[in-house]
Amino acid sequence: MPGLADLILRQLVGDRHATEMMFTGRFLEPEQAQQIGPVDAVFSAEDLDKEAIAKIPALAALPPEGLTLIKNNRVEAVRSRFDKMRESETDGFLSCWFNPSVQELLRAAAEKF
Repeated sequence: MPGLADLILRQLVGDRHATEMMFTGRFLEPEQAQQIGPVDAVFSAEDLDKEAIAKIPALAALPPEGLTLIKNNRVEAVRSRFDKMRESETDGFLSCWFNPSVQELLRAAAEKF
């Protein structure tokens, strides 16, 4: 997994869940994703548009300056850690990703979808 995605996932779900997800490669069920953090809410396909549209006024009413501060606070830790490890992590990931045996595993996985 790329270093930046790893850092973001760990911030969202914590180290234990992120490690399990990366090692097993299993997809989360919607309810489990909501429980551990990467999903805010789960709705049926029929209700999704209605629920999303209903949330817009509340989000639009929030002060933009406050949202900017919240966003900056959330991403600063990830940005700082990423900047420290970017070059070595990227080189390692690319070496692994383009390894012929890994490419074969990825091709086999892609055929399942």
